[in-house]
Amino acid sequence: MKLLRLFIPLMIVVPLLSADRIAILPFTPEGIDSTPANTFTDRIRTALVGYSQFDVMEREKLQAIIEEQEMSLTGLCDEECIIEVGQIANVQYMVSGNIRNLGQAIYLGARIIDVETSKVMSEQDLTVPSNDLNALLDAAPDLADAVMQQFVEKKGLTNGGSMAIV
Repeated sequence: MKLLRLFIPLMIVVPLLSADRIAILPFTPEGIDSTPANTFTDRIRTALVGYSQFDVMEREKLQAIIEEQEMSLTGLCDEECIIEVGQIANVQYMVSGNIRNLGQAIYLGARIIDVETSKVMSEQDLTVPSNDLNALLDAAPDLADAVMQQFVEKKGLTNGGSMAIV
């Protein structure tokens, strides 16, 4: 009986304290080589690992799931496909985005999608005013911060990953 009294509160509290699972799809390059786009995606993933709201899925595991389902990583921006991959990967949220060469600048866009509801939870963009690869890579943490800030505000979370007290 004492064990049951301890076990029931744990069953309630542990899910509240656990982080949501998230996967980051490769950012879709438009008018830009895939290598900088892949490196940018890795930088976004690294930045998101620092947030306690998420357990970030490893790139290799996500890629294995996509290959197993015989889907292509390129052009994976169709929302239905993103949701399907998220459900198969057993994650709550998916991050997708694109990188577009505008000539003298590079446009970066990212969004967090709730896999269960298909709702866009957060969407942010920014423009890097040069074609410099280092400037592009330096912008990744800024974009990750912007998209996460909007996400935590919408979800009512604090940066520590716990529910805000109202």
